[in-house]
Amino acid sequence: SIFDKITKDDIIIAFFPCIRFTKQIELEFTQKAPQYRTLAIEEKLLLARQLEQERTDFYNLFCDLILVCCKKHIRLIIENPYSKNHYLVRYFPIKASIIDTNRRERGDYFEKPTQYWFINCLPSYNHNALFREQVIPKKRRVLDYPSGSKERSEISPIYARQFIEEFIL
Repeated sequence: SIFDKITKDDIIIAFFPCIRFTKQIELEFTQKAPQYRTLAIEEKLLLARQLEQERTDFYNLFCDLILVCCKKHIRLIIENPYSKNHYLVRYFPIKASIIDTNRRERGDYFEKPTQYWFINCLPSYNHNALFREQVIPKKRRVLDYPSGSKERSEISPIYARQFIEEFIL
């Protein structure tokens, strides 16, 4: 497996695919948007079942990643969006270690709330990180959808560096 050469001295930082855990997917399940009006009942049910299966598959992968790291004592940090209605916030038994409600404060392009799980390690909370003084929030990006959804998932290099220095080093 890909974990065979990873040791206790290593650390995995995972940006886990999140589209099936967000509040947006709940809207897809109810199919109240205009694009669903013309679907037959059978099509609506098949789509809802497919979405639920995809979420179940992602949830199982999320759990498997954590279980493997726990078994092998590998340090793991997982990033995922945060909202009160987020599937993992509501149903996952392990609560996030850190919730960053405004990533722009650490130099990101978006306020986008984000949660982080620290498995087999703890956040360092290095509030005196040298880089902290240099953080200037980037100009807010304006995105055109649908291409904007990909860009919205990006983390700026400034935010990544600040997060690493503040919570990992």
